Amino acid sequence: MLLLCGWLDPTAGRAQPAEPLRWLPGHTQGIYAVAATSDGQSFVSAGLDGQVIVWDRASGGIVCRIPASPRSLLALDLSTAATDVAGGAATLGGLSLVAGGLDRTVRMFDVPRVQPLAAMTSFAGQPKAVAVSADGQLVITADSGRLLRQWHPATGAVVRDFGGVAGDVVSVALIGEPPVLLAACADGTLQSWYVESGQPAGNAWTPALSSLAAGPGNRSVTVGGTDGVLRLLAWPPTAARGLAGHAGVVAAIDHAGEATGRELSCARCHGDVGHLH
Repeated sequence: MLLLCGWLDPTAGRAQPAEPLRWLPGHTQGIYAVAATSDGQSFVSAGLDGQVIVWDRASGGIVCRIPASPRSLLALDLSTAATDVAGGAATLGGLSLVAGGLDRTVRMFDVPRVQPLAAMTSFAGQPKAVAVSADGQLVITADSGRLLRQWHPATGAVVRDFGGVAGDVVSVALIGEPPVLLAACADGTLQSWYVESGQPAGNAWTPALSSLAAGPGNRSVTVGGTDGVLRLLAWPPTAARGLAGHAGVVAAIDHAGEATGRELSCARCHGDVGHLH
């Protein structure tokens, strides 16, 4: 699967050519979601084969493989964690990840353990998006039944539901301190709620959305559109800036971990994992 198809320079506003540093084969079916550790030294992928794989960036090797679901995985997120390298081998400390799929279950794992810490099962539809806070203490899910829900990560119990969801949620993210929940809806609505109270924090509107990422320093939000345009929004929202370059749906986005946030990566899926620099 070609995972990262290129990076966009927000200053130039145009796509830049990029070649994969290496291919990372390991999944037996398509890869649907990816994430990176905060130091950028490890990548995590979730596939339609139900597996979560943690990759070492330097070697391209598999750090661990977790059979996370008996069915396909559709959503993935992870807490902030650093990669420790000892004797040439990468190990992860304090990494928690959340993955959800077609069995209508979202599971939280403490890497590299393969037994879930908690399983979340009360959904109105298929889990489509998940978000976990940097400290692993907040877990948010969105499903195809327009249910936006916060969970207790240790027990898998429901904490609260967020009301007034405007449309089908395609992506969620957490931003700021105290945290604000962002939800990107397919109709182009970007909604937000204060997590501690569950009260709405305001909405923004763009063309139809397909993905969402919170930028470094909690100062920006990037949304991907079904029109192939990435839009950069200051946070709290002001006017969006469009980055044209894709011919179709922008399926996923992530920001570089550097404080400048000057590089964005956008994701497509075709067979193996490709890492771009």
